[in-house]
Amino acid sequence: MINCKVIVSGPAIGKTYLAKIDKRFIDLDGEKAIYKYGLEGKSDFELESTKLNRGKVVNTDSKEYVYKRLNEELKKGNICMLSYNQKDIINYLVENNIPYCLVYADITLCDEYIS
Repeated sequence: MINCKVIVSGPAIGKTYLAKIDKRFIDLDGEKAIYKYGLEGKSDFELESTKLNRGKVVNTDSKEYVYKRLNEELKKGNICMLSYNQKDIINYLVENNIPYCLVYADITLCDEYIS
């Protein structure tokens, strides 16, 4: 049972996978990348394989896009997932009194996480 509506975690922790198998979870990191780099219509394989080199930024207002989408999804009762590597996300959550949970990989998964 998850007791918060915003999950903030590191990269490569499984946000995209969870959002694909359970529609209550929204991967805002994935949505932000699609919006920011104009990747609409790309296959899951293309999106995953370009994570380290997505090309030129098409939309420079991606931070505002994420905040808008976050508020829309929270109103619907969904659980939003974001990375803490996005500048200002924690500040935005705190300033707007949006409760959140921090999620980290277990220390025993260190070698797997690094690889």
